[in-house]
Amino acid sequence: MSAANFSDLCGDLLSGGRPIRFRASGSSMAPAIRDGDLLTVEPLATRSLSEGDIVLYPVGTGFRAHRVRSFDRLRKELICQGDNWFCRPEVVSADAVFGVVTGLGSSATAAPPRRPLGVWGKALRGRLGRGLKLCFRVVSGFRRAKMVVSAQASEEGRQGSTGKGSQR
Repeated sequence: MSAANFSDLCGDLLSGGRPIRFRASGSSMAPAIRDGDLLTVEPLATRSLSEGDIVLYPVGTGFRAHRVRSFDRLRKELICQGDNWFCRPEVVSADAVFGVVTGLGSSATAAPPRRPLGVWGKALRGRLGRGLKLCFRVVSGFRRAKMVVSAQASEEGRQGSTGKGSQR
């Protein structure tokens, strides 16, 4: 089945009030949703949207399941973005949303996907990331210094052995 046909089928089923299940493909939502995970999507009419929900919406001839970062109720627009670092935010019309991801895993009773980190979690993740980068730079600096010292020592060793032989 093509992505366009699947997108049409999803839209028809969800607009008819039926939940759907399908296997995710791609890594844009990793680690919350991994390639091959089974997603359960319920029609939007059965629940209200909130920040942190994962919604299914059309993109081109296909669709995406990304997290709601914020929404403007007056303009009926959502800002959606994948959890992976390479994803950029997208503006999505609230009317275009097929449904909300309510289950993740191999059974319909699986727990819904985790919500994103709050303000404190983002701050900690940012500090942790900077700390890890600093540690990597320090370790890399030690490795480079060790290589320079060992290269100098081996050069001195070669010069010392040739110098002793010429004195005799």
